Amino acid sequence: MITEEVELHVSDVRSFMECRQRWQFSSVLRLSLESQVPNRHLWLGRAIHYALAAYYGSVDRDPMALMLAYRNWCTKESDRLHAIPDMAQEWFQEMEEAIALGEGMLTHYLRWAPGHDDFRVVMPEVQFRIPVPELGLLDYDADIEHKVFFAGTCDGVIQDSDGKYWLIEHKTAASFPKDLGALYWDLQCSAYVWATKKDPRFVDMPIQGIIYNFLRKKEPTIPRVLKDGMLSQAANIDTTYEVYMAELVRTNQPAILYGEVLNRLRTLPNQFFTRAKIQHQGNELAIFERNLIAVGREMTDPRTAIYPNPGMLGWKCSGCPFRDPCILVHTGNDPSYLLQHAYRKRTVEPFADVVVED
Repeated sequence: MITEEVELHVSDVRSFMECRQRWQFSSVLRLSLESQVPNRHLWLGRAIHYALAAYYGSVDRDPMALMLAYRNWCTKESDRLHAIPDMAQEWFQEMEEAIALGEGMLTHYLRWAPGHDDFRVVMPEVQFRIPVPELGLLDYDADIEHKVFFAGTCDGVIQDSDGKYWLIEHKTAASFPKDLGALYWDLQCSAYVWATKKDPRFVDMPIQGIIYNFLRKKEPTIPRVLKDGMLSQAANIDTTYEVYMAELVRTNQPAILYGEVLNRLRTLPNQFFTRAKIQHQGNELAIFERNLIAVGREMTDPRTAIYPNPGMLGWKCSGCPFRDPCILVHTGNDPSYLLQHAYRKRTVEPFADVVVED
């Protein structure tokens, strides 16, 4: 009998639950494809993840390590994209804009984070590979035994000022979730906390849950100079106290003339960075395990039916990277040529990202 190892990743599980046709194209268990041209939102998110991993992985949280890692990642990926024939020039312009945006986001993050990082990094990155023996099965077409693992990479383990241990996950988003408490239902949160309960490395540091570290995909607005030489004090200015003060210093203006806007910015919650602490203890982890086994059984079964899940009016398909080959499949046409020339074999990314709203 042949033994074959199979890994289930939380992004793969999520994809299967959302749309089986997309999963069929993208899953490492099936065709394992990704578009030659990446989603620009996820592209920027991955770059920032890479930079934050370098920052929190350095002993003294060196800002230079963060920016160097970010620029190196962008350069390497930019070189890869430039090597693709017939890449649209508009995408390269978008990419340059995204690189500049990311650098601005990280510059402001470096001003904000030191005053809010009330924790020590225990492990800067954690890779899980948890056996799921309930999913060991025989292939229906061959004498193959599957050995199934749940695998993934979390952005890190931290210890807070109370001595409690948490996982930390960095997320970039066009805007923060309107209800941060809804993150309690995030599959990734349940999956990674569940994994720590199975992993012997965490016996002496029980994980309480996940701290989500959100970075908004926007730079604070620099207040414009009005005709009278004063800075704009518009009530809806999308900036921070620190940025506004820096502009006052740059333009050599007395802060006493801007007391109202400075007080408002000082007391407002930060609109560019926020953190949400989601605790997971108890029965929900047992329920997650039950659901993982149920879904994993379908994912590893070659007889599982494949079909799309477009949602009402097909709105869910508008941003899908596999929209065109999916249309070919479901109009009775062969997508092979398109898949061969517009897609490549997928590389499993250690950094998962979510486009919360765009």
